[in-house]
Amino acid sequence: MLFHEVYGNYYHAVASILKEAVEENITGKEMDRLIQKHAFGESFLAIPEGL
Repeated sequence: MLFHEVYGNYYHAVASILKEAVEENITGKEMDRLIQKHAFGESFLAIPEGL
């Protein structure tokens, strides 16, 4: 499977966080904002820990 609707959102969220982090320092609040924008509400529990 090349694309998965749910996991695709996680990939986009992580990609946006990494892109921002490369350009400048990113705060926890900024990371949460990007997660809420690109992923699901509960994602803020798993994504930061994974990064």
